[in-house]
Amino acid sequence: MPAGDIFGIPTTVLSKLSLIEIDAVLEETHTFENLVTEHPVEDGSPRTDNIVNLPLKLEMTGRITDTPSSLIASLASGAAGLLGSQLGIAPEAVSGASSLISTQIPGRSKSIYQELVALYQTRSVFDVLTGLHEYKNMTFSKLEFPRQAADGRSIRFRAQLQELIVVGSDVESNADRVAEEVANSALSPDNLGQQPLSEILDI
Repeated sequence: MPAGDIFGIPTTVLSKLSLIEIDAVLEETHTFENLVTEHPVEDGSPRTDNIVNLPLKLEMTGRITDTPSSLIASLASGAAGLLGSQLGIAPEAVSGASSLISTQIPGRSKSIYQELVALYQTRSVFDVLTGLHEYKNMTFSKLEFPRQAADGRSIRFRAQLQELIVVGSDVESNADRVAEEVANSALSPDNLGQQPLSEILDI
């Protein structure tokens, strides 16, 4: 059972760019866009022939720190304190265990900054894991690193990513996969709009 179910702690979905773990995703924008013909369409012709799915786009704002998964670490630390008090474990022992959870890795944020830049420079295509979907065949269209004094040793970034559609590939496209996920999560039409005849006729 997840720790969040036991202690009432909100859980979070781990986000990744390729193999790079993001400590905190501050904002995500998922963009679905169609190219629709501006010319008149003949009556009876397939409407889908005049609508083209454009590559999916994703914008992400996140933060990298020297403490891996800092939010999860703080939650785990709080859970350890609660469990310790329930089991009668000395606070000093709980504090020692919690410090191991939140151990810092000096230079980690700068190292991951270099990895992100390398992904951009090498024009790599990679998978992206978000709170909504895992996107396949994504690449950077833009990568920014805003800096201010309050950031300290952490790194903030803004990434604009776009799907690379591979022609003739057997790999399922993001658009098809997301559409299937939405369809599978929808209510069954068999249970919609059913009403006893007596109610309709007011019998």
